[in-house]
Amino acid sequence: MPNKRKYFGEQLRDLRHAKKWSQEDLAEALDVSRQTIANTERGQNVPKVRFVEHVFRLFESVEIVKAYAAIQEDKRELITLANFVAEADYSVAKQIMKKVIRGALKTDDFETMFPAMFQIVMWDMKIKKKVNPKKSSWLIRIAANLDPDPDLFIELTDELYAISGSTKNYEAFITITEAIKDKVYLDNKKLSYMLGHQANAYYYTGNEHKAYKKMSKAIEVMNGEVYKHTHLIYHKHAMICLQKFNYDEALECELKCLEILEPTSDFLKFIHAGLARLYYMTGRYEDAQVYWEAAFKRLGKNDSERTHSLNDIIMMEIRLGNLGSARVKIKECENILRLAKKSNWRHFADEDMLLRRNKVMLKAVETGEYVTREVDSILQELEKSHLKDELVLTKNFVLERALLSVRI
Repeated sequence: MPNKRKYFGEQLRDLRHAKKWSQEDLAEALDVSRQTIANTERGQNVPKVRFVEHVFRLFESVEIVKAYAAIQEDKRELITLANFVAEADYSVAKQIMKKVIRGALKTDDFETMFPAMFQIVMWDMKIKKKVNPKKSSWLIRIAANLDPDPDLFIELTDELYAISGSTKNYEAFITITEAIKDKVYLDNKKLSYMLGHQANAYYYTGNEHKAYKKMSKAIEVMNGEVYKHTHLIYHKHAMICLQKFNYDEALECELKCLEILEPTSDFLKFIHAGLARLYYMTGRYEDAQVYWEAAFKRLGKNDSERTHSLNDIIMMEIRLGNLGSARVKIKECENILRLAKKSNWRHFADEDMLLRRNKVMLKAVETGEYVTREVDSILQELEKSHLKDELVLTKNFVLERALLSVRI
């Protein structure tokens, strides 16, 4: 250990010399005393992880991080360091976390192993863009040996859910939460929150049946209580009900959101858009227009969320034969999606597909040709998506118009 401390100190000194800084200069940059710098360079002390984080920001040296990891034995400090360096060098971060896990294994310290392995699983998804089933299984086995802290469990699964959404891969989230959630004591507030995430995960993977059951359970668990996430549960349940064509239940959920949200809530724009979609899907176009207008008043001109409603409006105008209006809205939607793509908006792919669907439908109406390669291609694309309601709507439209053109 003394030799490793000495090596760390030499690394720090070499970085300082490369900038031609004195110990006083480095001490000032790191907001520590000169004596701290002197003692560290001589290998006489092991600094806290924040010291190394500041050094890394100053010199962008992965070597100093690796040297520090070799002398630090405190697991919490190492976990903090690994999380800090992960974006800069994933391989080094994983090496540090593996050191933590190896140390924890020696003493059966499952409470340390659990968040460490959880973090590795999330790094694989976020940085390597893939899921390693073996690591997920290992994490589940670790959890079987302890009672995970509810707050930590929610914090970790919340992050995993966010990463799943950005990578569009919910496999690990579903596998891990289904296996572990019953091991964790979750009160009604936390359990409904977790069930909501699970429902969304199933929804985005196209399993609306399981999504419906999970979200229904979340509503049951809340038992009439209003939490910070309650309106999200009801709104997403409405979206799931749409996929199952349960329009009455969907309407009930959206109206519940109107009841519990404050009139100044920014989330009302989503509820208004949701109600507009419900009325649009059931052919109540005048009612839909009222809520689209309400939603647009709360949405910025270039807000990506406008495209959800714009694509509905375009299809409505096509159905009504207002082709000129449809073309104008298509241009508006195109401009917003161009900006949404640059910002990596998570719903870009879905709305881009629906816009392309609208263009294909517009062309079909203009030409009177509904049995084409373009129509078949967009129907296949919709069939592979989680948007079952859009698939049925589009199929019905094509069949109605195709039959009408044959009769004529």
